[in-house]
Amino acid sequence: MIDKLIEVAEGEIGCSEPTGDDKYIKYYNETGGMSFGMNVAWCAIFVTWCKAKAGVDKSIIPHFASCDLGKEWFEKKSLYQKSRAYGGSYEPKRGDIIFFSSKYTQNDSTHVGIVTSVSGNAVSTIEGNTGDKVARRSYSVGSKYIIGYGVPEYAACNGTYIVKEGDSLWRIAKTVLGKGSRYPEIMALNDMDDARIYPGEMLYMPNK
Repeated sequence: MIDKLIEVAEGEIGCSEPTGDDKYIKYYNETGGMSFGMNVAWCAIFVTWCKAKAGVDKSIIPHFASCDLGKEWFEKKSLYQKSRAYGGSYEPKRGDIIFFSSKYTQNDSTHVGIVTSVSGNAVSTIEGNTGDKVARRSYSVGSKYIIGYGVPEYAACNGTYIVKEGDSLWRIAKTVLGKGSRYPEIMALNDMDDARIYPGEMLYMPNK
């Protein structure tokens, strides 16, 4: 799941304003019932778009457009770790959600991204709305700009399912989730436009 999240983010590198970001904002408006203009800050919206396209359930990474609200979500679940510059001892990991503050305070997160790797004292990321585009960035783990990390519980996901001969989404939903009527959740999680599936296809499963 982490690999898929980063793969999706990597596929967007170079996507830029003034119109390249519109798809992220439009997606957020359509799925969240919002009406943001196309000039809204979109770093958190980009994280939301990536996690949705990667099939990461909202119980693992929230649907959020505000950096502060995303940070608060992780805090409420005791899944937020302060960075080294703010007294934390946590070592960031691939797949973490990294929170920044241009005001250098825990009380005002101004930017967010996805951790792609950590090597020594360097943490690498992919971020939306950085220099008006999606780009890779790298920082010292001790940078005051980094205020902390959301640490998703990826293991809480119900995992994946490989489609077998004779399967239908209804049958898969009944077998894996306990109710055939939950098949639309599988479709939404896998960004499916219709219910056609094929043997050997891998599907992400919603949480039970």
